[in-house]
Amino acid sequence: MANVYSDVTDLPLNCKSAAEHTRRVLEREDSLAELSDSDRRKLTEWEKELERDTGCHVALVAYRV
Repeated sequence: MANVYSDVTDLPLNCKSAAEHTRRVLEREDSLAELSDSDRRKLTEWEKELERDTGCHVALVAYRV
């Protein structure tokens, strides 16, 4: 474990490998969808509609799956 490369600092060596694995998985999952301007406007309108209906601020995010 002493030779594990990690961008994560201030962690014990035994945690760095797990932290790096988690970071790599999250990077793959955090791929936002590329939306057209029209699609972004639709999301914004849905957010406003949900806010009117629920009284809560809502943020919709589109991920590529």
